[in-house]
Amino acid sequence: LLTTVLVLALAGVASAVELVTPPLNGASADEVLCALLNKDAVSRDVTIEVRDQNGQAVDSASFDLPRRAVASRSKEVSTGARYCHFTVEGPKNRYRAAACLVRGSPSRCVNALPAR
Repeated sequence: LLTTVLVLALAGVASAVELVTPPLNGASADEVLCALLNKDAVSRDVTIEVRDQNGQAVDSASFDLPRRAVASRSKEVSTGARYCHFTVEGPKNRYRAAACLVRGSPSRCVNALPAR
């Protein structure tokens, strides 16, 4: 009985999963925008990080992402490549995430890569 209760209790614990994009290279004035859509019907705890080519976070935020909402973080490319790292609650299929290389005035996405 104790084993059954323990298994059921652990099954209810939300696990964190990671989504990562390939790196994007751009000019020093370009930005990498990391965007995350919560497709779920409930709010979810998420962390969005913009990382440099060495895997160091250069911009990061953690928050409760409302249901069917989008959140993003961005950072100038400056030197080297940037990529996006998302830590999300629950199954990956409840999210859509991507990195976008933003350039120009007005700003526009010139290259987008999905997170996996």
